[in-house]
Amino acid sequence: MRSGFTWLELLLATSVAAVFLALAQGPLLHFSSLLTDQYTTSAKQRQLDRFLLMLKTELIQAGYALGDDAEPVQVSSDEVLLLADLNRDGDLNDTRERISYRFRAADKKLQRRSGSGSYQTLVEEVGAISFSLGPGRDLPMSPPQHCLGVGVRLDPDAEDISYTLCPIFL
Repeated sequence: MRSGFTWLELLLATSVAAVFLALAQGPLLHFSSLLTDQYTTSAKQRQLDRFLLMLKTELIQAGYALGDDAEPVQVSSDEVLLLADLNRDGDLNDTRERISYRFRAADKKLQRRSGSGSYQTLVEEVGAISFSLGPGRDLPMSPPQHCLGVGVRLDPDAEDISYTLCPIFL
């Protein structure tokens, strides 16, 4: 007697395996799209973190060597302007002395401009970003603080995330 499988047994086993593979294909494709969405959101979050760190660093420098009547941080709902006379020459015309961040809702881009240069895109395809200026903590032996509020929605269906950035006085 010969050992082995008949053609009928092979055909039956192959058809059962094909049915299981067809049933598993749907969840696998869905899982793949979930991973792609998660990767995109994670990349946007990393870009946003870099933006917040850059903004915080420049917020600390804002107001350096400006007069008492100057407003080093100027805020509208979609733009922030930071001023600092870093080289103490009495004007704000040099690079990095006038820094602007803006959110363009039309193309969903967060952009930055230094001096009189052109805008550079920092984060693309952001749901929404808004800026606000609010009171900070009044600490003894330090000037009054004005903190910058940043509201972010990475995706249209995501929740709003709120950040508060305050300058540090030593």
